[in-house]
Amino acid sequence: MSVDSIIGCRLCGARDYARLYDVRGWPIGRCRKCGLEQVMVSPDAQVLDDIYGESYFAKGKYRQDVAGQREQERRIAFMRASGLPGGSRVLDLGMATGEFLGAAREHFELWGVDVAESAVEHARALYPERAAQLFAGMAQDAPLPAEYFDAVVMWDVVEHLDDPVSTLNFAVSRLRAGGWIFLSTPNAGAWIASLMGARWHFMTPPEHLVYFDRRSLQDLCVRCGFAPQRWMTRGKWVNLGFMLHKLRRVMPGLMPASLQARVAESRFGSWCLYAPTGDIQYLAAQRQ
Repeated sequence: MSVDSIIGCRLCGARDYARLYDVRGWPIGRCRKCGLEQVMVSPDAQVLDDIYGESYFAKGKYRQDVAGQREQERRIAFMRASGLPGGSRVLDLGMATGEFLGAAREHFELWGVDVAESAVEHARALYPERAAQLFAGMAQDAPLPAEYFDAVVMWDVVEHLDDPVSTLNFAVSRLRAGGWIFLSTPNAGAWIASLMGARWHFMTPPEHLVYFDRRSLQDLCVRCGFAPQRWMTRGKWVNLGFMLHKLRRVMPGLMPASLQARVAESRFGSWCLYAPTGDIQYLAAQRQ
């Protein structure tokens, strides 16, 4: 890796890193100015296409089983506890195949965007009554009215972004005054992240490009015009298929891909497990 290939920090723009480790050839560093941990280079378009193709949503990850339902219930409860009333207009950025839409459609008026066309098509088929409000492609290109929404949600999205500041600035532009943003993302400040280091189960570059702790996530929101209001950290509800997917991402030699796929598609793949790791964080912030 040449010095010229190192990018500026995705939060503050500095190009001064403490290099932590390499994960499958991807250099991970901590910005010496703001403290954000991140991949120090940007993946090219082909790498991203390889990651987020149709197969990305066909690995047992997004199966709406008991584990998925409990996670959606937690998200909805967090939104309501933060003060968002029922019936609010909510934009789901990075909606995947529509799991949150399905769980929250009785609580909120929902719109959604995802870069993966196959995922959006799946969501439209599941929820035809909302099909006209579900868009494939970049959020900036979707016909989303400005200053219209009461809330934007980004569940397990911000860690994937090469430019999180730009995305949150876009979210601000689509929120009414006083509107909310709700985020969930892995917590790099959790004990298990410190203990496991390069083998932390969320350390999966180039799928995950940024690793926020509480301070850096709040810093991101403040820089983009939000005032943090509520934060919590929890463990994760997972199905067995998702857990094996994450383990293979961290330790590729653990099991053959064919075995992981067979388990994910079997009845055992939907077994619900709770991992009390405290490495999922949730943040609610209001537009200033």
